Amino acid sequence: MIWKTIKKIPILSFLIGSDKRILLKLNQISNTISKSFNNKNLIQKINHFIISKQNLFKKLSTLLLLGCYIITIWYFAYELYLSYSPLDIWFPNELTTVSFEDGWLDQSNENYRWIEGEGTIVFHHRRHNSITIEGYVPEDFSEVTNLDILVNGKKVSTINTKETPHFGETIDIKDYIKSNEFEITFAFNGIHPPAPDSADPRSLSGLISHIYIE
Repeated sequence: MIWKTIKKIPILSFLIGSDKRILLKLNQISNTISKSFNNKNLIQKINHFIISKQNLFKKLSTLLLLGCYIITIWYFAYELYLSYSPLDIWFPNELTTVSFEDGWLDQSNENYRWIEGEGTIVFHHRRHNSITIEGYVPEDFSEVTNLDILVNGKKVSTINTKETPHFGETIDIKDYIKSNEFEITFAFNGIHPPAPDSADPRSLSGLISHIYIE
């Protein structure tokens, strides 16, 4: 992609050596001048000028080519680093390698996110040995007693949210994931309806405040 873009820009294409038209034009000018003038001193100066510009263009092309290589290597190294480094999700989430599917309720700037029933996250990440989750179910949510955690549709853990309303758990998930794209679902077993006088009209099950995958 980077090389295609560069080659579409004439001066950059010339500098990296893909387009020789400018050098050919300079040589044509030199030959035309040589045929038009008999002043050898003038011709030598013009030829020297053209040769110096050709050498300058060659140096610039080398530097530009080196710069393109460095940028390309840096880009792929950075992408590789992101793919293999742990995935640390805080809220509001700003990562582009995860996608929040149905069940996750809208949020503004809270440092957590509510789920109604169950919420799924789709991940695109190379590192997936274990997951650590932290969250909370309010004690007055009598309808919600358990949270099931599923990886690609398979249940890997159940948390009793009545015993531990402020929960935090680390789960081994590597045996359930076969590719770099996978999904994790947080499934609560109940939904708490809003009170008639509540300022928040949403139905809620529980909130997730932190997800960490390594």
